[in-house]
Amino acid sequence: MARAVAAARGMRDRAAGVRSRKHDARRSDEQIDYDGALGEFAWAKLLGVVPPFDYQSVDKGFDLVLLGLRINVKSTRHDTGRLLVRVDLARDADVYALAVIRDENTVCLAGWLTAEEALEAGKPFMGDVKTLAVEQKRLRHPGSIWLYARECQLNGDLRRIG
Repeated sequence: MARAVAAARGMRDRAAGVRSRKHDARRSDEQIDYDGALGEFAWAKLLGVVPPFDYQSVDKGFDLVLLGLRINVKSTRHDTGRLLVRVDLARDADVYALAVIRDENTVCLAGWLTAEEALEAGKPFMGDVKTLAVEQKRLRHPGSIWLYARECQLNGDLRRIG
């Protein structure tokens, strides 16, 4: 299923002229798209939300929604990989979550941060001040995202998704 979603998204993006922003020259765009879909499916499973099957619409800047909390999932194949956040798009999501793809059947959910925390904790990635990298040790525990989402919901801190 993740492979089908990744292939459809890849075709949509290429047809729309979306330029690849991959940071791994050894892997194809298709492999990067697949890893992204795997990460999204893994986070969706933990959170008990519907995985992202909407591959025909334009990228909204977030992949999952939990109690109104907009979550942008980032994936890496590197065990010590960092959460990468583009400064100009950082506030398109409320939260950024990192998935570490170990192999086709194993995804480790490294953790998450709010967009504001990611902007504060991030360091320029490979000299690029437009992309910030946050080390895994700075991320919050994956399970704590539920408490944060509920707290935001109760406080009315979430935008309406529609």
